[in-house]
Amino acid sequence: MLPDEYQEKNEPEFTNKVATTFTSHEAPDGSVLLRGPCPRCGHVTEHLISAGVLRRASRLWSRRADRELPPDEDEDERMCCYCDGEHSGQPDGYRGCGAFWSLKVDRT
Repeated sequence: MLPDEYQEKNEPEFTNKVATTFTSHEAPDGSVLLRGPCPRCGHVTEHLISAGVLRRASRLWSRRADRELPPDEDEDERMCCYCDGEHSGQPDGYRGCGAFWSLKVDRT
């Protein structure tokens, strides 16, 4: 399928692309806005990670560090394309091309 067609899809390289192309901006309340080109369609998309999610992740990491446990998959922030581009086959009321991926939340 072409990137201009809607398709719910996750590819391993989506995460790598997002990790190198998105920028992050921290708001005064501690939330973080991630912004960049969708790894599938290339349109600009944004994802807000609330301060509460970041605080919870920090507490989990602290507890794991104390016990020297590896991080688990629950710490991933799931994201998807929310671009305003038009994609054929896009369901009514949906935004984006259907691409999705996960990133580890890291405040360092």
